[in-house]
Amino acid sequence: MAPPLAATEAPAADETQADRMRQLLHELRTPVNAIQGFAEIIQQQIFGPAPNEYRAHAAAIAVDAAKLLAGFDEVDRLSKLQTGAMELEAGNGDMREVVGETLARLEGVLRSRNSGFQLKVKGDGFSTGIDRQDLLAICWRIFASLAASLAPSEVVKVKLASDGERITMRCRLPASLAACDDILAAPVPDKRPAISAGMFGSGFSLRLARAEVSSAGGAFTVEKDRIVVNLPVLTGGGKDHSTLAGDDDAAA
Repeated sequence: MAPPLAATEAPAADETQADRMRQLLHELRTPVNAIQGFAEIIQQQIFGPAPNEYRAHAAAIAVDAAKLLAGFDEVDRLSKLQTGAMELEAGNGDMREVVGETLARLEGVLRSRNSGFQLKVKGDGFSTGIDRQDLLAICWRIFASLAASLAPSEVVKVKLASDGERITMRCRLPASLAACDDILAAPVPDKRPAISAGMFGSGFSLRLARAEVSSAGGAFTVEKDRIVVNLPVLTGGGKDHSTLAGDDDAAA
């Protein structure tokens, strides 16, 4: 018996939408690349001397153009991941090391507001099948999105555990995000926060992180007051790390 019409048409519709998105991104990149190129020519005085004021403006324009191009790359990445047109690079990124490194990077900014994350780790075996750079990007998208919503003196709990087969990370949501109906649909803020997970806001960044985790064979879910990420442990991967004392209910 032939499959239902909806089942056969859905993949084709997804591919068509993805193709349209890639075409749109190509059309957007072309003028932005040109603007960035001309700005760099002025800033570097390739065709002759330019006043310092013009060079300063050109440098700012080049930076803004680079941010736009990075944002276009993220949109393209999400589109390809959602349609199965790309997969994450295989690797052996250590989830414990990457989470610790990401939180350390954020600590310097959050310390002045007396806010931050409280990490508890339990278990052994935190090697994933994800390349370390991709794993760093995933963790940055998640924690920078949460950090941008922390109120002064607010500290949220993060629990990272491994049973040797699955890695589970549970992150409490800041109060402002927990009050949202759908954090994955959060709009782009009017003003760029001190900590930013990406130019399209936390909602987009978290959707991209979800697609990346799913591509790696994991699961990314949003519960009432927390984000839960599950990833398979890489069999025969990198060395295990000693267990840190942790409370099973640290992030419960």
